[in-house]
Formats: sequence, C-alpha cells, structure tokens
Amino acid sequence: MKTRIRGMWMCGCFMAAMVGLAGPAHAQYVIPMLGGDQFGADMVHIDIYYNAGINKLTATIDTSNPTPDMLPIKPTQQWEPGKPWAFIGYKPYNAQYGWNPSGNWLPPAGTTIWISLLQKTPGLECYSGCWNTGSYAGLFGTNGSETTWEWSGRMIHNTYVAPEAANASYWAQYRVYFGDPVTKAAAPGVDDTTVTLVWTARHPGDANRDGHVNVDDLGILASNYGGTSKNWAQADFTWDLAVNVDDLGILASNYDWFDATPPPPPAEPLSAVASGVPEPTVLLTACLLLAALRPGRRMRNPTR
Repeated sequence: MKTRIRGMWMCGCFMAAMVGLAGPAHAQYVIPMLGGDQFGADMVHIDIYYNAGINKLTATIDTSNPTPDMLPIKPTQQWEPGKPWAFIGYKPYNAQYGWNPSGNWLPPAGTTIWISLLQKTPGLECYSGCWNTGSYAGLFGTNGSETTWEWSGRMIHNTYVAPEAANASYWAQYRVYFGDPVTKAAAPGVDDTTVTLVWTARHPGDANRDGHVNVDDLGILASNYGGTSKNWAQADFTWDLAVNVDDLGILASNYDWFDATPPPPPAEPLSAVASGVPEPTVLLTACLLLAALRPGRRMRNPTR
C-alpha cells in the first residue's frame, strides 16, 4: 500500500503540467501497413473450409505467427489528408488477419457465406480495406454498419482500430455460416462455426504490458532514463528511441491505470522488463527525476 501511495504521489506532481501538443508540422506521409505502425508483418490467415461430404464448416487461425499487435504510427508520421484511412489518426491499428478460402469447395446451392459479429471488446472498430486499398467503410457495427458481412470467398484483410488509450488486449468473436443471399437467414441443416480473433495492444505508460501502470513501470523508466536506442519495453512511449521527460509525463498521466480484462500472454518475450518492486536505488533515481522537473513544464500529449 505504501509503495502504491508513494508512486501515485510522485507521478501526481506532474499531472497539472500535462498539456496537449499538436502533431508535427512537417510529418512524413505514410500508408497503413498490415502490422500497424509501419511494420510489414506477416499475414495471419483465418482458413475457411467446408467439407460437404460430412457437412462440416471450419474456421482455423494460422498460429505459426505471433498474435497480431496493434500499433499507432509515430509522432513523426501522419496520414495524408483526404485519404480514406486518414481518420485512423494516432490510434493503434492492425490488418494482419485475413479471411482465406482453404482448399477447393463451394457453398451449398442457393447460399452465400456470411460472417456475423457475436461480441467484441468495447471500443474495437473494423473497416473494409488495408494498405492503401479499399473504401475503409465501417464493418461489423462500426459507424452504424450492419453486424453481418457477406464474404466474397476470396482472401480479404480488414483493418481493426483500437482507441488511442488502448487496453492491453482486444478480441472479436464471429459466426461463419451459409445463408440466404438476400435475407441473411441461415440455411437449415447446414453446418456453421465460430472463430475468435485476438490482438495485443499497448496502453501509454505500461512498459511491461501487464495491464497495469504502476511502480514497476516507473522502475523500468528510471532504469533507462536518459538512454537512447530504447524501445517500448524500456519505457520509450513516444517511439523516438529515447527515454526522457516526455515518457515520464506519459507515465505520470496514466499512473494507476488498470486493464479490467486480463490480456493474453505476450506472443514474444519482452526484453529489459523489470519484475516485482524496483530496487531502492531505482526508486531513488525515479524520485530525483521527478523532483528535477520544473513546475509548468510542457510535456507531450501521451497519446500522440
């Protein structure tokens, strides 16, 4: 309890100093990538197969790649105004999942393939398009769209977008079925299936990605403060490869945030992640860093 109060007190010293910061004046124009940010990550197929002989429909996710990670573009980048994807802004996004026909098969006569959203993590959005192609119109309830979508039977990647202050994980569960081309009603006696898509994400200040911004993350930041060539696991929350006062401000403004839904385990081990309560020397370093900041200092917007 004392550790928690001490951490909250240290971070609270800077809450009043946090102010908004406009986007970069001369940011580089970029286009969406499969892996979020500007990462050309591998596709993750959702293989759809129908065995008419035994009336069995399956939807199998390719697990040979890590769980897709939702990432925002960096503050030095921006979407070109007027492009269909410009609305994404600095929200985390990902388009790795692709609906893919597996093998040779045809829908039962008089039916088409429908994919219907059953449930999802609140705040998760889906859009029709990936890379620099597609309309980026809302799908599966996004922007008032229908929650059921007619799949063409060809490989299609849609783009998923999370809020700027993301949770540690997101998921969406779908029903895949054969139905009437007009009414969408399921074909009687024909098999259907469900599939759940999962993403990891990064909440500002959560260096170790355990779903809680606390003294552990403060210790990580203190251990790396002033360093360069750093990454998120080392408390670089601004994606500028350095750990400095901007990252400290982000952690301070998000201190004590907790993801109520436990995230799935990380797909890959994270480097330089502290565990447990930091050593006293680390806490002392953190205190000195916090005390060194002058009142009224302007800090970067934690979600930009």
